Amino acid sequence: MATRAPLLQWPPDSCPSLAFCGTENRRATFVIEVKTELTSDADWGCLGYFAGKTGGLRIPAFVGLPALRIESARQLCAALATSGGAPVLHIAGVTPEAPTLEAALQGHEPEETLTFGDAELASVYETLTTASGNEVDLVYFGCPHATFQEVVELAKELRGKKVHESVTLLISMSYAIEAQARRLGYAQEIENVGGSVMTDSCPSNALWRQSKRMATPAVKTGSYAPNLLRCEVILAPMPECVQIAETVRWR
Repeated sequence: MATRAPLLQWPPDSCPSLAFCGTENRRATFVIEVKTELTSDADWGCLGYFAGKTGGLRIPAFVGLPALRIESARQLCAALATSGGAPVLHIAGVTPEAPTLEAALQGHEPEETLTFGDAELASVYETLTTASGNEVDLVYFGCPHATFQEVVELAKELRGKKVHESVTLLISMSYAIEAQARRLGYAQEIENVGGSVMTDSCPSNALWRQSKRMATPAVKTGSYAPNLLRCEVILAPMPECVQIAETVRWR
């Protein structure tokens, strides 16, 4: 009887991909101590934006973070790549190469240790919120493309509400996610209250210069929209964006 090949194991010297690229190139070089509670995926995006903006091409190690859900991880990584160029990140006690901060640093001292607290979180929101007025004509979700969980959460948040007739509420997702969302009725829930679903496309293509003022929980969109879409931005967590879609106004 043929024997089954063993699964890849940690530490990284047993992983061919890491052996190829060299673990020394994955070493964290600076540390960010998180001193504030991240209560939304948008908050995680703000942390990523701060890390990329302050770190550039350097690899960060985050301290003080809990295990995170995939949607938060996507916002963190997308924002990190939006404002900087780090190829990888480490979260002490969470990510595989960082069971401890010392492991993430591979025994080296950090070049710098920064703090991300309430003031830094608020500063990112303020930096990416460029709106000069209160009325909003676009509320956008799905950058990166929405996961099924995000579609479900948006549909549930919209229950009992109605998108204002002067607002376009749009969520982007892949064809596979849309198929699942339609099979279970969540896509129809969003559409029935005035929202729209866009598949396998980017708002920079679909919404070229059609919006004056956008609300979004996506840091990546908030960073790129002023130049790509020529529109003002309000960065806010998803529930607040839904409220804006319903009332047409940013509080």
